[in-house]
Amino acid sequence: MDPFSTRKAGSLYGLYYGAFFVIFSYLLYSTKLDENLLINLIGWGIYIGVMVMAMRKFKEGNEGYMSFGQGMGIGFFYTLVTGIISSLFDTFYLTVINPQLLQYQLDKSIAILESNPNMTDEQLETSAELAQYFSHPVILFFIALFGAFVIGIIIALIVAAVIKKDNPELNLEEE
Repeated sequence: MDPFSTRKAGSLYGLYYGAFFVIFSYLLYSTKLDENLLINLIGWGIYIGVMVMAMRKFKEGNEGYMSFGQGMGIGFFYTLVTGIISSLFDTFYLTVINPQLLQYQLDKSIAILESNPNMTDEQLETSAELAQYFSHPVILFFIALFGAFVIGIIIALIVAAVIKKDNPELNLEEE
């Protein structure tokens, strides 16, 4: 196999996971299993598994070697592509396909706030206004993208550290 760049490996496998994410999320939303912890953990396991596959495929095409930096490059592009796809889908789903779910989530958040006896009416009103502001589609997209990117980079750090195998021919040590 021809070696591919970190950008190509991360982006290609990011597209694979992104396609899976759209189908998986739609099924979860449709069956109302989107809040099921076990199923969400399975989704994260698949996210990590596909990232591992991307790094291993790169390593295989690079004579069995992948530096930590190359692994982070793959993780960066993987996270970027999956973050954009997942954020676009979630925003589209919550604002176009099923806006009632977004309203349900807002109402649920406000009910939790209202159950706090230490909050004044003014604080409740301010919190409700903020929740409404953050439910704007553009804000939703960027919050989701930022969250996906931060979590993805943390996962990429761990995965790259575990999978890396430096090429000894490239390690020039002074004797």
